[in-house]
Amino acid sequence: MYASDVFAAVMYAPDLGISLPVRPWDGSHVVVPITKAQLAALLAENLEEDRGDDLFSLSPLTSPDSTPPPSRPSSPGPSSPVNLTGYDSTPPSSRSSSPSGDQVRRKRRAKAQGHGRRKLQQAANQAAAFGDAAVPVGAQEKYTKSAEPIYTALHTAYSKVTATAFTGLNVSPIDMKQTYAVEELVGENARHRLALIDWDGRTPMVIADLDGTIVGILAGMPEDEDWTAQHQAAAKLLEDARKRCKLPKDSAHHRRGEFTTLRSGFSHGGGSTQPANCSNCKTNQRILDDLTAAEPFRRIAGFGSCTRTPIAVMKTWAPDLHAHYLKIMAKLQQKHQDLKRPFANSVFPSMTFNLGPQTVCKPHRDFANLPFGLCAITALGSFDSKKGGHLVLWECGLVIEFPAGSTILIPSSIITHFNTAIGRTETRYSATQYCRRRPFLMGSPRQASNSIPQVAVI
Repeated sequence: MYASDVFAAVMYAPDLGISLPVRPWDGSHVVVPITKAQLAALLAENLEEDRGDDLFSLSPLTSPDSTPPPSRPSSPGPSSPVNLTGYDSTPPSSRSSSPSGDQVRRKRRAKAQGHGRRKLQQAANQAAAFGDAAVPVGAQEKYTKSAEPIYTALHTAYSKVTATAFTGLNVSPIDMKQTYAVEELVGENARHRLALIDWDGRTPMVIADLDGTIVGILAGMPEDEDWTAQHQAAAKLLEDARKRCKLPKDSAHHRRGEFTTLRSGFSHGGGSTQPANCSNCKTNQRILDDLTAAEPFRRIAGFGSCTRTPIAVMKTWAPDLHAHYLKIMAKLQQKHQDLKRPFANSVFPSMTFNLGPQTVCKPHRDFANLPFGLCAITALGSFDSKKGGHLVLWECGLVIEFPAGSTILIPSSIITHFNTAIGRTETRYSATQYCRRRPFLMGSPRQASNSIPQVAVI
């Protein structure tokens, strides 16, 4: 099975056109005492240089014209008569210091080339800044072809969203205030008979709906020897952050569960008229700056979006969706230059650090997120993934083992999801990358539909 974009309304590809500011000749010229023979020789020499040195020409090379170039219209000569003996008899000390015509042209050409190189470099820097690195050769085919599909009864074309298709609905077929043990969800004696997915946290798998459209990606983890040490270090950083942060006492009690959270990046909601960076006190902002600068989280962020890893998840599995994110984020940050994404190597504008110490989400939908977008979730901590910490996708009927250090991408706005309970002495944290729907609602055409647009499976 081949993967395509996650039933996204993939509308656009990023505009990568580059305009090179080559300034045209302004018509001015410098009169220099010179013979007709010398003038003809200089014109011929410069013509050859222009043909062979034109950095910005997109047409194929052509042979020189058989006819000589037209001579320049006559212009008033210098006040003193021209010496026709083949050389200038004026003493060197009294000659004009004005640059010759070819020097002026060379200088202008060099300046234009410099502008062009800077523009190209700026475009390259912007691409790198958004994590728009090319997927390694063979990676896309290697992972998408080998990934085992998990078929479900979900029909994403009829997911419950608002009329614009840019907002999910806050509905759930299950009690959203309860925490569930895995024994309540799977097995012969379970109250709810869901399917258990035995996942090792490394092997890529995909979740498909009734139409074969991919609606979830069990991405795995980076193929690095030190990854175990890295994700364990990430868990320790979150534990330390929880102890240092300053939050109201009741902030650890919310609809998603009983755990502390910190948000980084920018968003658009809460009645605001334009996107803004997440507001944090000075202490919490320093903590977030430390987290986003830490190597484990930079690697987690790049793995979920796109960077130079063996499998760049979002760009490998959903290249058109990634391109659409790239276009909207670039447009927003060009218009609002104070906006800051949490990570330079990820296209996601927001990240939530769930600080635990037992991050066990209750059933919920992130209805303010983009319905046809993806949410990248990375599990962290010290827990037995066979017994708890599973990711439950209710409408898909799946209970997925979710080991620490692994990443799963889902459309969190339209699927009710939660975690199973872990042991009392165990710890669990998570890091989640996502995008709210408002930036896309402002940057994309409205859709007069109450269903999620589909993308055919390749």
